[in-house]
Amino acid sequence: MGKTIAKLEGSLGVRLFHRTTRRVTLTDEGRLFHESCERILGELRDAEAILSEAAQTPRGRLRVSLPIIGYRFLLPVLPRFNVLYPDVELDLDFNDRLVDVVEGGFDAVIRSGTLRLQPHVAPAWPVPIHAVCVA
Repeated sequence: MGKTIAKLEGSLGVRLFHRTTRRVTLTDEGRLFHESCERILGELRDAEAILSEAAQTPRGRLRVSLPIIGYRFLLPVLPRFNVLYPDVELDLDFNDRLVDVVEGGFDAVIRSGTLRLQPHVAPAWPVPIHAVCVA
């Protein structure tokens, strides 16, 4: 430990400790350095906590395009969705036209009927689907 402290003092160009045979105390520079390091470490812990919390909580804008009839299915569940995910801003586009997911800036698109292959569209399932659930 002594070599590491000596190396740090050498790189900083100051003495951080008063050393005697009986005790070791901080110099004024050592106290300033310690306080600065404590503050920096506290800010680092705060930043980590913020990012950790942000990663656990869904937030931001969710842009979804769905058929006009979709409002009937969505309307009853929207209040509960807003309670569960208050930081998610839903941007719902109700229309029956085909949209370009990328050009339209959509995160998700729901359509029914015959699938016409387009870029960024998955091929049709080999069997009919009666319900699609997305998490």
